[in-house]
Amino acid sequence: MFQLAQKADITQMIQIQNQYSRFALYDDLKKLHTMVIPEIAKFESNLLQSQKKIDQFVQVIRNFDEVIQTKSNKFKVEEELKLIKTNSINI
Repeated sequence: MFQLAQKADITQMIQIQNQYSRFALYDDLKKLHTMVIPEIAKFESNLLQSQKKIDQFVQVIRNFDEVIQTKSNKFKVEEELKLIKTNSINI
């Protein structure tokens, strides 16, 4: 038979119950997993699509910069040619 000192009193039982209330059942975790994983996958997909769009935007900006630089260089050459023509003497 158990002696009285080996039994738990009410305060100890309440402490044990409070400790168990912090944990979840495996079925609850599985249910949460099945609800959360698809949402995370959607978020990841949206994030990847956004990154793809950003990469495309960066490429468009690079192309635009190249075109502007080429036109700028061409404009400078034309300006220099005009300057040479106006300031030089034909021989």
